This record gives sequence, C-alpha cells and structure tokens, in this order.
Amino acid sequence: MLYRFETNINDKDYYEFNKYHSSDSPNVKKSGLIGKLYVPALFLLTFIYYIIRGDDWYSLSFALIIFSVVSVMWVFSLKPLSLLFLKIHIKFMKKNGKLPYSNYATLEFYDDYFAEITENTKTEVKYDAVFKVRVNEPKAIYIYQNAVLAYIIPFAVFGSDDERRKFVDFINEKTNK
Repeated sequence: MLYRFETNINDKDYYEFNKYHSSDSPNVKKSGLIGKLYVPALFLLTFIYYIIRGDDWYSLSFALIIFSVVSVMWVFSLKPLSLLFLKIHIKFMKKNGKLPYSNYATLEFYDDYFAEITENTKTEVKYDAVFKVRVNEPKAIYIYQNAVLAYIIPFAVFGSDDERRKFVDFINEKTNK
C-alpha cells in the first residue's frame, strides 16, 4: 500500500463538491446556460405574441419593463437559488437517512488500483478507469469515477502541503489525467 487515508466526509464537503462540480463540468455549465436563457426566451416569445396580437404601446412598454426586470433577476439569481436548493436537498437526504456518500471511509492506494472501504462496502477502482482528477484549492481532491461520481479526499487528511502535492503528483501519474 502506497497511501492510506481515513476520510470523514460531511455535508459541507459534499456541498463543496457539488458546487465545484457545477462550475467545472461542461455539461452542468451547458444546462445552467440553458436554464438562464429559458425564462428570458419565454418572455421574449410572450412579448412577440403581444405585439402580433396588437396590444397598445402602453401595455407593451409595461410588459417589456416587467419582463426585463424579471429576466435580469432570473439570470443573476439562478446559481444562488440552485445552491440553496442543493443545501435543502442535502438536509432532506440526511433526514431520510439516504446520503449519497459515506461519512467515514478508508481510501487505500496501491500500485495498480485504489480501494474505498466503508462499513458496508469495499470498492476497488483501477487507475485507468478514473475519469478525471481535480483539485479544489483549498478544500479537497476529487477523483472522478465517471462524469458525476467522485471520491472526495479532504485536504485535512494530509499532514502537510508537501504530502498533498506528492499525492496529487502520484494520482496524476497513475491516472494520466
């Protein structure tokens, strides 16, 4: 065994992972852009409908002002709202006892693979099956198994910055990511 970490993942770690993932993932960025443009596009179509219908200019200008204000508010509040809903979702999952992560896990890194050991499971992953590795300074290292699932290694498990850098170099070398 080359490395061994006892991880203690909490709600904040999971929240930070999802926050980072939403800013790093091209698919999430694309869906976020579509979400931001959805309401303004809907308002634009409604406004065009009002023009075709022949509404008076007073009503049209009032609608344009309302649609513009709501559209701007929507564009700038979508990300904070989605992060708020993520926090609420985490609390809901915790209340129901169905968290998508293990609070306590041991991660062991060998020459050809690494293993996550929890109280219920042991998962082994070969390095060539790793999708990507990302470092979220100064929070954690994320080893993605696929586009959305990652093993979270909080920086707190490392004794020093040098130890963390050596591990990051090791995992990048093994995965070629």
